[in-house]
Amino acid sequence: MNGETLVRLRGILMGGAGFVCLCYAVLALIMARPDPVYPFIPGIAGVVASIAIFAAFWQASSGSRKQASDETFKMEMNQAAKIGFWVAVAMYPGFAPFLAWELTTFEVIYAVMGTLTAAAFLLSFAFISLRGL
Repeated sequence: MNGETLVRLRGILMGGAGFVCLCYAVLALIMARPDPVYPFIPGIAGVVASIAIFAAFWQASSGSRKQASDETFKMEMNQAAKIGFWVAVAMYPGFAPFLAWELTTFEVIYAVMGTLTAAAFLLSFAFISLRGL
């Protein structure tokens, strides 16, 4: 397995986990329930993605692992972390009216903001990582 395949696989798996988190958040907001589906599904998606990424890196050669974890990866990870941070910060004033006007409950907003924080990082990393391939 070469470095480009590792980068592609990592991006797809992280994007998939991010998509699961995004869907959970949207469903929670639409259904006005903190648990629109089983609440452990986003966590399982993240764990499965991380195990698959670890297994792929474990099987790859040392050169491929180094190629997939170079300066570009660090730059992309930093960009995704910045996006995830600012999305998380922006959610506080963004969801405040929902609570202030009692459009939904704290439990729903807590579930939505938690999964959207993960989705923002994972999806932005996948987009940044895969756009050049």
